[in-house]
Amino acid sequence: MRKRCLRTLIGVAAIVAGLALGASSASAATTSVFAGQTVSGNPIPCVAQSDGTRVCHGTYNNGPGGSDIRLKSFDGTPLAVYVTLPPAPSSGTDGNYPLVVQSHGWGEPPT
Repeated sequence: MRKRCLRTLIGVAAIVAGLALGASSASAATTSVFAGQTVSGNPIPCVAQSDGTRVCHGTYNNGPGGSDIRLKSFDGTPLAVYVTLPPAPSSGTDGNYPLVVQSHGWGEPPT
């Protein structure tokens, strides 16, 4: 179990490192991430918080019209994911942020 979780974590890090997180152009603020990389193929929307920080939460929405926007992993296990971005810049380009991967635990649900 621990070995599978480690492989999944490494896979997620590789996916994240290999993607240009945004579905945006060089001059526009990032409003979604992982377009085409989720179970449903839909991008994960980013929502600006009161301090301007953008949070993009990929999860399974089983409500009316819901879609599965969990990240596809290399072994087929859908992964709930949070991407946190700083506030959109007032000028210049958005992106090229450092990558930090934080695992919530081994086999335990995120809280």
